[in-house]
Amino acid sequence: MNDPVIHLEHVCKSYPSGRGRAHVLNDVELRVEIGEFVSVMGASGSGKTTLLNLIGGLLQVDSGLVRVAGKELTGLDDRSLTLFRRNDLGFVFQMFNLVPGLTVEENVMLPGLAAGGSFGDEERRACSRLLTRVGLEGKEKRRPRELSGGEQQRVAIARALLHRPHLVLADEPTGNLDSETTGAIGEIFRSLHDDTGITMMLVTHEPSVALWGERIIILKDGRIAADVGSGQFSSPVELSAFYQQVLQKDQI
Repeated sequence: MNDPVIHLEHVCKSYPSGRGRAHVLNDVELRVEIGEFVSVMGASGSGKTTLLNLIGGLLQVDSGLVRVAGKELTGLDDRSLTLFRRNDLGFVFQMFNLVPGLTVEENVMLPGLAAGGSFGDEERRACSRLLTRVGLEGKEKRRPRELSGGEQQRVAIARALLHRPHLVLADEPTGNLDSETTGAIGEIFRSLHDDTGITMMLVTHEPSVALWGERIIILKDGRIAADVGSGQFSSPVELSAFYQQVLQKDQI
């Protein structure tokens, strides 16, 4: 049996608050296998983004184990964490995080260029193929200001996938998009996941977006309150009803 891409054991995380420490994650245990597409839901303050940031090496745990793509992140120095994020992960954010002065093509290739790398014809062809896959063929030389919000997010998705990471982490990737554009972005995520087999974890508060994943995790008060297959829900309305039940009960 292959090792999981994500393996968390007894993970706890807290932040300073006026009353001492605010406990955001409490004894979280999680396994995500190679090729899974997992959605994470939860109310504001439930620990969704903190969970993603711990898995992405952007935060360190207070206690517990975080192993991602075969690397134990606990205690890694800054340089090792930077290399891990660059080589093993792809990130997609709500705010797109594109550089305004760079072209679409340059933004997609930016992580490698920022790390001191260079891109030849093969890398440019790979970039071109990805941009075609996300519906941006012919827009390689445009700047972010010339693109719609949905097109900018497509650039961000292509950037996250260019180096074929072990894991793609997406934090509210449709938070700034309308419903029609959200649907189009969902088709891109699902298609790319199906074609590449890359493991994906997506944080969202929208049931329709959570259903992109094959598995749905619901966080409540810093703990995993539910971990279910998305196939049991025939619509976002059904998932929304289940989600509300989880939030209203101590345990499901």
